[in-house]
Amino acid sequence: MSRGIPSEVPVKLATRRIGGLGVSYRPGTVDGQVLDIVLGDNRYQFPDDMSGMTVIDIGAHIGSATMLCASRGATVYAHEPAPENYNLCQDNVFGNDLDAHVFQLAVGAPGIRTLYLNPANTASNGDRAIQGHEESEASYVPVEARWVSLKTVFSSNKIDHCDYLKMDCEGDEVDVIPQILLLHDKISVVVGETHEGQWPIPTPGLDKQINEAVASLDAYYSRTQIGDHEYRWTHK
Repeated sequence: MSRGIPSEVPVKLATRRIGGLGVSYRPGTVDGQVLDIVLGDNRYQFPDDMSGMTVIDIGAHIGSATMLCASRGATVYAHEPAPENYNLCQDNVFGNDLDAHVFQLAVGAPGIRTLYLNPANTASNGDRAIQGHEESEASYVPVEARWVSLKTVFSSNKIDHCDYLKMDCEGDEVDVIPQILLLHDKISVVVGETHEGQWPIPTPGLDKQINEAVASLDAYYSRTQIGDHEYRWTHK
């Protein structure tokens, strides 16, 4: 059962079918590549049968991981702050009648602040690496967004245990990972992408923070690299 109602997305869309799911996306953007990698190829190695599982998707984009997990039986709580991405994620969930709750929220340090949308890459929106760099900041579109804590995600949705937490949050992993550590006994597997060195300007300070945060997960999780910047952490 889908949660929510279909939205009106004021952009040119195309549709395709992947794994039996009808998917709307923006042609000529990275949407198609993300769909192929995450939904089509199952980059994060989600199991075939996810019946009864709970998944938290942080940085859901247009719903690739959310759709995959929900179509395999999981209940998914998807979080995506970028307006067009959120609308498409909502539409893709609704159109496939999936058991997923979609929220126009970011997860990290709680508060309301500026999210910078990247016109050249629909999957690369953030609030960290470009702030204070006028040339880079000018090429992005600023919008207001709300962040909530991971603890709030658990409490507001009455989640007792999360089987899979997926994060792809454009540098905000430095805030999300410490919160994962506080709740590690409630999270079995973490999968996601890290973003050190993936910005249009040098970010040595942020890169160091990301690397230190990622290393801190080793205290409770066994790490396996599954892509250039993608990892899977399984609770020890």
